[in-house]
Amino acid sequence: PVALGPSSSPVSAPSTPSGFTPTPSPK
Repeated sequence: PVALGPSSSPVSAPSTPSGFTPTPSPK
């Protein structure tokens, strides 16, 4: 899943497309 919400898992960071940074995890 790609950044479902503020509570999305930190593992979602690498799953996101380039140029897009998930708000939940600074990783």
